[in-house]
Amino acid sequence: MQNPLVWSDSLDRFNLLSSQFYNLLYELTPELKNEAIFPIKTLPDPNIIPNVFMRTRLIPEIEDYHKELEMVDDSVKDDEAFERLVEEHDDVCKKLIMAFDELSDEYHLQDRGKVDIKTSVNKEEPDERLLDILKYMNTGGVE
Repeated sequence: MQNPLVWSDSLDRFNLLSSQFYNLLYELTPELKNEAIFPIKTLPDPNIIPNVFMRTRLIPEIEDYHKELEMVDDSVKDDEAFERLVEEHDDVCKKLIMAFDELSDEYHLQDRGKVDIKTSVNKEEPDERLLDILKYMNTGGVE
């Protein structure tokens, strides 16, 4: 086994490095405060910060995304209007069906009183004629 790591030795070395670092920092700080430091390179576009942080409009990709969302929202509104039209159409159809049923009932009641004399007289057997009359009375003349 090589040198085992002893905690007390490593702690002593760390304390030594730490104290040397703080001594250098303490000695150099006043001198560095007097120095002016300039960057070696400048940004390629000096107006990049105002363009990014001071803009009033969104990034074009985000604007396009918002336009798509608005179009989807408009289509949902169109769908709701279409659903209302369908419901109105259904209501009108139901009312027409009810009116048709009422008129057809009235028609059948008026037609029920009419008897076709030729068919009732031409029957040879009275039992069949009686059955036809009973059937006519039960169904209202509809066969």
